Amino acid sequence: MTNCWPQISDSIDRHKAKNTVNKTKSDVGIIIRWFDVTLPSELGNLEEISPAQLSTFLNSFYLRVRKRNRSEYEPETLISIKYSIDRYLCENTYGYSVCRGMSLKGKQLNKDGKGRKPKEAEEVTAEEENV
Repeated sequence: MTNCWPQISDSIDRHKAKNTVNKTKSDVGIIIRWFDVTLPSELGNLEEISPAQLSTFLNSFYLRVRKRNRSEYEPETLISIKYSIDRYLCENTYGYSVCRGMSLKGKQLNKDGKGRKPKEAEEVTAEEENV
């Protein structure tokens, strides 16, 4: 897969919020680096991959991607990455939305106590309460 940073910079509207622009660039970079490591190099740019193939690759990405320290991303972060990819593809007239799926991974991460709702609090013992 070729590096598409120039296309990212050219395709993002200058009138958008600076944080949105930076987030989109960062998230597309995460996907591109992951694709470069895990997928065949002859794929080309994101916007050149067929919707069915891209959907398969993105599903694999969402299930397997990890932070640099090998820990899991929070479910909200994966959702944010998904919307960044969708925004990038839309800006490059891809004609297909990738904002579907990925719910299984999010549900599993939420079940594991990740995300906005932390794990249930432990009961305070009588000793702890007296202290």
